[in-house]
Amino acid sequence: MDITAFSFQVERGLIDTVLQVFTVQELGWTDTQYSQVFATANLISGTSGIIIGGFLIDNFGKAKMITVNLSLLILPIAAMSFLKSFWNSELFVTAFIIGFYILLKFTTIAIFASAMQLCWKRISIT
Repeated sequence: MDITAFSFQVERGLIDTVLQVFTVQELGWTDTQYSQVFATANLISGTSGIIIGGFLIDNFGKAKMITVNLSLLILPIAAMSFLKSFWNSELFVTAFIIGFYILLKFTTIAIFASAMQLCWKRISIT
C-alpha cells in the first residue's frame, strides 16, 4: 500500500507539473486556455468521483478498484504517447486531460478509503 500510494503521488506530481508546460510551450495553448480545461477536468472528475467512484468502491472493493484504476491510467498516457499526430487537436488533448483526471480522482478516492480503514475508527475521517 505504501509503495503504491507513493508511486501514485509521484506520477500525479509529475503530470500536474509537466502538463501545463507541455500544453503551453509544446502545443501553443495560452495559460487561460489551459486553466479553463484544467478547471473543467477537475470539476468533471470531482463530480464523477463523488457519484460514480464511491459506488464502484462499495460494489467492487477498495483494493480491486485501486488496481483497476491504476491499470486504466496507463491507457490515456499510452494513447497520448503513441498518438503524437493528434496533439494538434485541442479536442484530443482536452479528452486526455479530462479522462486522465477522472481516473486519477477515482484512484485517489480508493486510496483514501483504504487509508481510512487502516486508521483508528474515531479518527479515520479526520
